[in-house]
Amino acid sequence: NMAHHYHREIDRLHEALSDVDHRHEAVEIIRGLVDRIVLHPAPDGASETMAIDLEGNLAGILSLSEQTKKPSKADGDFEESTKLVAGAGFEPATFRL
Repeated sequence: NMAHHYHREIDRLHEALSDVDHRHEAVEIIRGLVDRIVLHPAPDGASETMAIDLEGNLAGILSLSEQTKKPSKADGDFEESTKLVAGAGFEPATFRL
């Protein structure tokens, strides 16, 4: 079923992000989950800050894994993160980023 498939993909994504030699696998997994990435100025109006919206299955998958595993963060990767919320009607992604 789809939930089992997504759970396996999250496990693969976590493993790939945790291993520097296999991060390219994480890129391929993410490409299969994200339909579109939208960048726009942050709501607070800070000129050097951008908000990022991910559209596609990634938001749903991250919500499934939110309580379980979190990839290790390398120094300087990201300074903050935001919880993703998926709207209704998103379909599996087939587009390349």
